[in-house]
Amino acid sequence: MPLFLKSKNTFWLTGFFYLEINNNHPIILNKIMAKIIIPTPLRKFTDNQSTFDTTGVTVKEAVAELITTHGDLAKHLLDDDQKIRSFIRIYLGEDDINALDKEDTAVAENDIISIVPAIAGGSI
Repeated sequence: MPLFLKSKNTFWLTGFFYLEINNNHPIILNKIMAKIIIPTPLRKFTDNQSTFDTTGVTVKEAVAELITTHGDLAKHLLDDDQKIRSFIRIYLGEDDINALDKEDTAVAENDIISIVPAIAGGSI
């Protein structure tokens, strides 16, 4: 697993943790977190939480962690093949993940993931 120097004796393990080396012993400092924005229509399935912190390193992992925590969301976000439903749009920052690497889009620390469900309209 690659390590990246963050500061003296502190390293970042790709996608997971900050690690500090103290007297030749590794100490995990904190998990890297991204945030999922829960749209209003789905908040009734998340105990009215508007956001969810995730340690997932891909959009797929982040959504899986959200669904593991809030199981009632599964039928609203995933199809029978456990893929994100076609009418659900997910954005990483301002970018639609379909224009990136879809569900395999990498998620970094402090990224914002937005779930945007299609809203059916009426007639005029």
